[in-house]
Amino acid sequence: EIIHGLRARDLVEVDAVRFEGSSTAIAEAMIASRGNRVADLCLATSEGHAVALIGGGLTSPRVASVYMVATDRWQEIALAATRWAKRDGIGRVLQTIVNRAECRCWEGHTVARRWLERLGFQLEGRHPLIGKHGETFLTYAWLNPDPVLDAPPNEGDDPCA
Repeated sequence: EIIHGLRARDLVEVDAVRFEGSSTAIAEAMIASRGNRVADLCLATSEGHAVALIGGGLTSPRVASVYMVATDRWQEIALAATRWAKRDGIGRVLQTIVNRAECRCWEGHTVARRWLERLGFQLEGRHPLIGKHGETFLTYAWLNPDPVLDAPPNEGDDPCA
């Protein structure tokens, strides 16, 4: 339901980086790849209308790649979704699992960029020609203020031996 009703800017962003061409094929590919992600949540209105998908997966032991796409009804839940994302999504989930969360965002998607910044993500880089139509994408990252660092291997240990 959400993928078929994406906001125009979300559709441009998703289409630019997906091999699939139709919203049905994109939805099928997202469902098929769920095993690679740590979380997938559907955010809805109080009446139960599905509005946004939010989630992410680990790309290395303490780094996550996160995403969010929404329909045109986003403004109905934007404030509550932002509160939830800051308090629970970042404060209770990300902060306990990862030291870094990354999100690539289409440069022209100003609403998404502002939302990432409100959540504490910082702009780290600009990447021309990421999209299949030449779109420029930006990398935003959230850094854990209290990172969990694994102990380094013992000096005498040779990982290649």
